[in-house]
Amino acid sequence: MSIISIFRNESLHNVLCLSLISLLPLSLLVGSLIINIFCILIITIFLFECFKVKNFAFIKSKEFSILLIFWIFLLINILTSTNFENSYQRGFGFIRFIILVFALRYYFNLNNSKYAKLISTVWFITFIIISLDLIFELYFGFNSIGFKTTYPGRLAGFSGDELKIGGYYYGFIAISLTYILLYYRKYFYFSFFLFLLIALLIGERSNFLKIVLMLIPFIIILNYNYKIKIIYLLSIFFISIVIIFTYKPIYKEKFYNDFFNVDKLNLNNILSRSEKHKAHYIAAYSIFKDNIVFGAGLKNFRNESGKPKYMKNNLKIKSWSTHPHQIHLEFLSETGLVGYIVFCIFFLVSIFNGIKNYFNSKNFYTLSATLFIFTTFLPLLPSGSFFTTYTATIFWINYSLLKLRKI
Repeated sequence: MSIISIFRNESLHNVLCLSLISLLPLSLLVGSLIINIFCILIITIFLFECFKVKNFAFIKSKEFSILLIFWIFLLINILTSTNFENSYQRGFGFIRFIILVFALRYYFNLNNSKYAKLISTVWFITFIIISLDLIFELYFGFNSIGFKTTYPGRLAGFSGDELKIGGYYYGFIAISLTYILLYYRKYFYFSFFLFLLIALLIGERSNFLKIVLMLIPFIIILNYNYKIKIIYLLSIFFISIVIIFTYKPIYKEKFYNDFFNVDKLNLNNILSRSEKHKAHYIAAYSIFKDNIVFGAGLKNFRNESGKPKYMKNNLKIKSWSTHPHQIHLEFLSETGLVGYIVFCIFFLVSIFNGIKNYFNSKNFYTLSATLFIFTTFLPLLPSGSFFTTYTATIFWINYSLLKLRKI
């Protein structure tokens, strides 16, 4: 079926919006400016569509009300922040993600999910290109456009010096496996094995562990529905890991020695895999204690953590950073106890609704999104800042899939 025939009788603005949504994951590889342009265009066209068809039903939904309360709290947080200029842009701008959620969901479900396969196909092709590029970098030492990293045991991919391709892989691996399951099931075993192996080779321990913890319940549920041979799948994967650890000792050092060395299995080492993160965690907790109710304000960890009173002389690395590198500590330090409670309620309600929606629709995109949100909520593991454009866009793309029709 040609693209022209797929879009036949569809309005021009909807064709444009569907194209932007299809290319949204690709925009993540370019930069925050391009991501925000895509998001603003998508929500603008979506609101125009709502006005045209006279349907603003999403505003009346309970989910919109919950997200709106979340946003209102962030606006209150701006007023109590230690630095208004840092917080107001991030707080006010959060509304774009709320509308983006309903825009993505609307176009996924449009005309009885007519365009869902088209969108997910482009997303999958993007993921495959990134995967092939990472394999290329592993072999040649640089990626297809010349990016490389000086960090041993890490792959840069298209993210270059920012080294955040692991976050992208974490955000889209379950979505991509769902696509294969729905449309090319005979390649599922190979794809599952290959993607998981690439996730390991990227060298980001936290994101790899999240991927593993996300995919374990995913394949268990698939086993129940599709009789996936879990033992066969995992056996091949673990054999491959042994081979990698043998011929690439740096990965053994990064993963096996760090996480499974008996001498290191204590809470202190789990919380502080490096002195750098340990310093950030201590600073975040200290900032929280000094701003216990509403926190220091969004985007203010970068200001507070550099102050002398949060520096610890017994640590090799200074406490300053743009964020605490742990999502729970980010909310505690920047939004306080009130924000943390709001945050926990939001995540728990989202996970509950995702599970309920999955059992009602049997939509595996909903399942993958629910598991992504669950692993994002996990404590202890390091993470990127929840509110940055890159991380937030990946999160809200997944969140938008919580409520889809069966495809």
